[in-house]
Amino acid sequence: MAVLPVVGAGLLGLGLAADAYGWWSTRPFLTNLVSGVTSACFGVPFALLILASLTAHQAESVAALRKFLTDNFSFEVDMAEHWASTCAQWRFLDDYVKPRMYEQGLSWIRADAAARLNTILRDSTNPFLPFFQLREDMSDPGVLNERLIELRGQLPKAMRLREALAIARDEPFTIGLTPGWGLEI
Repeated sequence: MAVLPVVGAGLLGLGLAADAYGWWSTRPFLTNLVSGVTSACFGVPFALLILASLTAHQAESVAALRKFLTDNFSFEVDMAEHWASTCAQWRFLDDYVKPRMYEQGLSWIRADAAARLNTILRDSTNPFLPFFQLREDMSDPGVLNERLIELRGQLPKAMRLREALAIARDEPFTIGLTPGWGLEI
């Protein structure tokens, strides 16, 4: 690509010298051909530079848009919003509905289940979100293994939530292994 401007400069010099001697006057087709090639030698590299610049700008714009969409409309954002809504609903139930239930002489969920739910749902982090993020790490076994090691710390919190929900529903709390999927909570 760097050769084209040099060739173009050579053809320009040739054209100017041939013009000074009147060589082009009897060769109109050759005149047009050499002037077209000379123009191409200068125009093509500059056009490619401009197109490369525009393409790079477009790629940056697309990457920025993709990042915006991922940050604002992703599965993680939906799950975080859902968790925040669940926590807010629990706070309302625990702070306002439970006292009214007691005032009316009605029963509330078992105290041990309420204590577990209160501990977990007053926290701001969704204990299951890291597990949902695993779906993006499935293609690389090394990354997947690292993520599973990191998630060991989150598992007790997720188990406590599942246990609290089972107790609140008066169901047995079980942990099983599902073939092909691993731990089932």
